[in-house]
Amino acid sequence: MTYNIKAWISSLAGLCLLGLSHVAPGADKTIWQGESGGLKILWTSEDIIATKGGKVLFSAKALARKDFEVEFLNSESESDSECNYERTFTLLSVVGTIASIKDMSYQYCRGAIRPLVNIQFTTV
Repeated sequence: MTYNIKAWISSLAGLCLLGLSHVAPGADKTIWQGESGGLKILWTSEDIIATKGGKVLFSAKALARKDFEVEFLNSESESDSECNYERTFTLLSVVGTIASIKDMSYQYCRGAIRPLVNIQFTTV
């Protein structure tokens, strides 16, 4: 199987996010970081990470990598189709100790009748 991976993170952040902390672009490509109710959010061009008490509760990059490996790299499929796979995470809001994240994946393989699209929402 051949897969073209286009993994990127996009996001929408409401004005409430801007009120939690300052926007801090820098050498590490930090887009935004803040803390609310002990929940720390670090949003970079590569990942969205939520931690509490030093423990990582959510990492968009780690989740995407794990799911991709399970679904495609470790697959027993005999298919030789060329496929495109894209996964997008969007930080929707942070309120108190709860962060809401939209997770959308798109997959299209040559010869398929239609693409597969999956949208799910996660709260951390």
